[in-house]
Amino acid sequence: MREAALADAGIAALPRFLTEQALADGALVPVLPRWSLPSGTLSMLWPARRHLSPRVRAFIETAREFMAS
Repeated sequence: MREAALADAGIAALPRFLTEQALADGALVPVLPRWSLPSGTLSMLWPARRHLSPRVRAFIETAREFMAS
């Protein structure tokens, strides 16, 4: 969707972290700046193992922190 918006193929509702640079460069412009998507719930599922790999554990913690903010 981001690439389509950058190619002038329409508008897209995208997270700010995916558009910051394009907005700063003027490649994208806000169309409805006061509108926002309704919030929702995100669920993560993983195997019930005692020993998750360090990468999986790091991903889970990063996702939790990111979604909390």
